[in-house]
Amino acid sequence: MLCLLLPLLANAIDPLRLHVIANSDSPMDQRVKLAVRDQILAEHGEDFRVYKSKAAAWEAARREAEALRETADDALRAAGVPYRATVEVAEAAFPDKQYEGLVYPAGDYDAVRVVLGEGAGANWWCVMFPPLCLLSDEGAGEEVEYTSLLLEWVGQLFQWE
Repeated sequence: MLCLLLPLLANAIDPLRLHVIANSDSPMDQRVKLAVRDQILAEHGEDFRVYKSKAAAWEAARREAEALRETADDALRAAGVPYRATVEVAEAAFPDKQYEGLVYPAGDYDAVRVVLGEGAGANWWCVMFPPLCLLSDEGAGEEVEYTSLLLEWVGQLFQWE
């Protein structure tokens, strides 16, 4: 039953996305994009688990935009690249995407956009609210435990354990 509910819930929720756009499609810039993503999620990912509404998450993102930019810039400096990041909290166009078995349709979505340098490369995104940001298994080998506020909420709704 959960498998049937998840796509409906995911598409019905008005998400706030985290969108990291690489400087270019060069292999180095794509690696840098992932390093920035990792740093942002490590330093700020848990912060967004506390919000119970998208409006609260949106306001927090607007308040924290400068801190998010500083985090991205720290990762860019550590990578030794000459460009920096800009961060905006705004509506942005997204294509169709399958994410962890769910299909998110193309459309305009509210997003925290982290643009690296020229922002001319491939992007990475996840759902910040409800918090569904998951790191892919790229270069992994480590065991990863995934959690989801949405799944916890559904479990409470149906009293699953």
